[in-house]
Order: sequence, then structure tokens, then C-alpha cells
Amino acid sequence: MTEALSFEWLLAIGIISIGLEALTFSFFLFPVGLGFLVVAFLELWFLDFENLFSQTATALVLGLIITLVFRKKFIKLLEKTDNNTEEKIYTSGVGTIDGEQIRFGGTYWNSDNDLSYYTDGDKVNIEIVENRAVIS
Repeated sequence: MTEALSFEWLLAIGIISIGLEALTFSFFLFPVGLGFLVVAFLELWFLDFENLFSQTATALVLGLIITLVFRKKFIKLLEKTDNNTEEKIYTSGVGTIDGEQIRFGGTYWNSDNDLSYYTDGDKVNIEIVENRAVIS
């Protein structure tokens, strides 16, 4: 059978797993990393595991238990919010006709209005409605 890992290796696997979680956001590596940390400290103070398989199995079972215990918190963390938190800085003002768009607030806006009656550079009063410029 495969030899058991030392405390240092188990600790390193746990810390690396938790660190990789910050890059992947899979919410799988964090509980497994915590499981390896617990196994490392069990190995250091209480138990002498016989082989690598028993260490790995214990770490994975502990990771599963941590996942099940904190399941609701993980789900809440993954939920998307329904409200639109984007701030709308501009809602109305004076825009400038530029081709087939209206320049307003440093951005070019599409419009459903017929802009053929205007020439480039004309100033128009507009309102931003559903991400489009409407001439008022």
C-alpha cells in the first residue's frame, strides 16, 4: 500500500486547495482543503493513519460533511440578485446628433426616432428609456 503522508504534506495540500479556490470559485476545493487541514492536525496530534488512501478518504468525507453542513450558506452565496443595482447617471438632457446616433454623456446612444430630419451637430433634448435615447 501507499505510505501515509506527513503532517507537512497534508497541511500543504489543504492550504494549496484553499488557495486554488480563490482562483476557480468552484466551492469544491475550499471544503476539501479544510478536510485536509483537519486530517493534518489529526495526524499530528491524535491519529496515525496507515496509508495515503485512508488520509485522502477521511479528508474527502470531512469535506463532504462541511459542504452539507454549510450547504444553505453556499447556495445563498451563489444566488443571483433580481434587482438591477446599476446606477443610471443620466436619464435626460441635451444630446448631439452624430450620424445615425445621439451623443450624450460621453456615450453614443441608438434611437428609435427618425434622425434623417436632423444634421450632424444638431442639439436635441432626449430622455434615456430602456437603454435608448428618445427625442423629447
